[in-house]
Amino acid sequence: MTLYSFFVYNKFGDCIYHAEWNRSAPSLGEGEKSLVAGLVYTLQHFSSQLSSTNSGGLKSMTTPYYRLHYLETMTKYRLVLTTDISFDVNVGQQLLRNIFEQVIVEWVVKDPGYKHEEGNLAVSPFLPQKLKEFLTREKLLTAS
Repeated sequence: MTLYSFFVYNKFGDCIYHAEWNRSAPSLGEGEKSLVAGLVYTLQHFSSQLSSTNSGGLKSMTTPYYRLHYLETMTKYRLVLTTDISFDVNVGQQLLRNIFEQVIVEWVVKDPGYKHEEGNLAVSPFLPQKLKEFLTREKLLTAS
């Protein structure tokens, strides 16, 4: 189970945090953040329109090269994780919930330097370290 990249968007569509691991292709930078945001917004809207229940919506998408896992919180934070295609959808959903509760809430939402307003980015210098520690504890990254 390989992790490739992780994105956190706020309710305004701003990518407030981004991390990468184990990627074979280089990142496209800001363009990639915008492309991922547009992709998940479009797919989430499309899948919720097709759903026959109120709980419908995008949870995962698979391509021949990666699986994209998606979680939208009640406060409109959007978390996106790309992994290899063998990564289980249910495991990905639980992982995103745990990342949100144990890392994003603690090191972004509760950070007095962060405001949930348009244009604001996560500013905690501890966020990358805490995310890596969490993923290492979950045995998804190796300690280095």
